[in-house]
Amino acid sequence: MHTIDRPVIRAAAAMLATDPGEATDAADSEAARRLLADLGAFDGTGPGNLAALVRLAGRLPMVFMLAAPRAPGLTFLGATVDAREFGRKPSGYAVDGVSGSGTSLRTAFAACIGEAAEYLSQLESGDEGLVRRPAGEPGGGPALRNLDGLLAQLEATPGRADPGADPAIDWIAAERATDGAAVLVPADLCLRGRDQSAVRSRIPLSTGCAAGPTAAGARLSAVLELVERDAAALWWIGGRRGRRIAPDSTAGRALPGLLRALRHDRDERRTFVLDITTDLAIPCVAALSCNRDGRDLAFGLAARLDADAAVRSALVEMCQGELGNGLIGVKLARGGEAALTDRERLRARRSRHLLYDDCPLLHPAGVSRSDDPVPPAGDPLDHVLTRLADADIDVAFVDLTRQDVDIPVIKAFAPGLQPLQSCIATRRLQRTRDEFGGGMIQTDSFALL
Repeated sequence: MHTIDRPVIRAAAAMLATDPGEATDAADSEAARRLLADLGAFDGTGPGNLAALVRLAGRLPMVFMLAAPRAPGLTFLGATVDAREFGRKPSGYAVDGVSGSGTSLRTAFAACIGEAAEYLSQLESGDEGLVRRPAGEPGGGPALRNLDGLLAQLEATPGRADPGADPAIDWIAAERATDGAAVLVPADLCLRGRDQSAVRSRIPLSTGCAAGPTAAGARLSAVLELVERDAAALWWIGGRRGRRIAPDSTAGRALPGLLRALRHDRDERRTFVLDITTDLAIPCVAALSCNRDGRDLAFGLAARLDADAAVRSALVEMCQGELGNGLIGVKLARGGEAALTDRERLRARRSRHLLYDDCPLLHPAGVSRSDDPVPPAGDPLDHVLTRLADADIDVAFVDLTRQDVDIPVIKAFAPGLQPLQSCIATRRLQRTRDEFGGGMIQTDSFALL
């Protein structure tokens, strides 16, 4: 592990606050200059909000890099976040962890520190202007389609709040994507660290929450993640098998080179890529790898505007998953299952028992189209939202941007899309199960993520 010293990051932030080419008296100025060069500050290749990302990184207790033995071309960054330093109550542990990866330091840095911004921005601060109303009565204004069905299923989820508790819940203001109308969505599905959470959900709060250099960029990333999880759920839970990426497509032609860049020609892992795009016609990809005997499965998911970008993102996430599996293996060897968290314990069991060769759902059924779709013209967010609107899926955006974090953070909310949790069954999942028989038997009910 290589730690990026906090004084170096703060010196880099100070340099960006003035002229990064100017000399500075800071003892860490040379290291800060090298860091900024690696982040693309001097050649214009860095993130558009690089200064804000570096400032936030300088407020985190630790930022570190880990090597990925199975994918030497991967850059992995981790960081710790202490919510108390930002005047917020932690949602779980006093100090939490975030991570990000990419094929360069600049992309991994943006992903990791962006995740820190998402985490901090989701913590309830008390100034969100929440409205308390009954769960089935968000108000007399417009409401999102399928929201009542989602809340009814969450109400029936085992282990939720005391059935005798106040039936009212807190709502937070959002903007409906189709027409900009003001709507309300449950605060418990958007905010972390709430003292009295009336709506208990096994849907991770991070799903559909994204940071970006602009609010529009954060909106696009947030809604694409919802599309990604919907496609993965229809595959993994619904049983709808993916297809092989066509070798003569742009993504298919690029795939061997991408793997070489990540693997550096190492061949101890078997790698597969599935096209799991749904009726929404927004490219979605699942990348998976296993060791030579078919165990130790790692997954990566991505939805992007084109298949090539989706393949690239999914492969990077898959390699991060391989690194995570390796770290779990180290903990297991040193301290046994008692050293693992519940989530890590389930992941370790999946690595041991779920075999690639024995699971038909992990194998392609046919080949995806070889002719590359025409890239969407105009605004990419409008393109995605139009696809969803055509499928009668409402989307709302909650702006969680915090002044002290200074990075746009948006939570996307689309109750008509299927989350990657089987405790919720949307009409989309029910139809897929009816058609393909469901995936739980094939996967031994192991969770994908």
